[in-house]
Amino acid sequence: MDPGTARAIDEALKSVYQASLRTLLNKALIKIRARTSMRRVERLLGLSEGYLSKVSNSRSEPSAELVSNLGLISMNPTSRLRDLETFWTLSKKRAASTGRKSPRPSKTSSAAIEQRP
Repeated sequence: MDPGTARAIDEALKSVYQASLRTLLNKALIKIRARTSMRRVERLLGLSEGYLSKVSNSRSEPSAELVSNLGLISMNPTSRLRDLETFWTLSKKRAASTGRKSPRPSKTSSAAIEQRP
């Protein structure tokens, strides 16, 4: 296969893959929005405010990691979000008791995650 054909196939596959991720993301967000605010989800996942809107409106590409997390949350939004809040609260308390910084994702680190190809 020549390099031009390989590039064309790569671009076509990338397009199909991104469309699949976006479809899964939007299905998950529909279920999650019925139970809670997007700001709460963004806060718990360490995303910047408005990021989920940006991704769902095709102004940014969703990562497989984000889609996976939202897919898991969408299976039982109330329970999974409560679990995340508990996890981060316990992590914050442990960090405070040891004098360390909380491991909670920062907006900077999550933005770097979301920009991965």
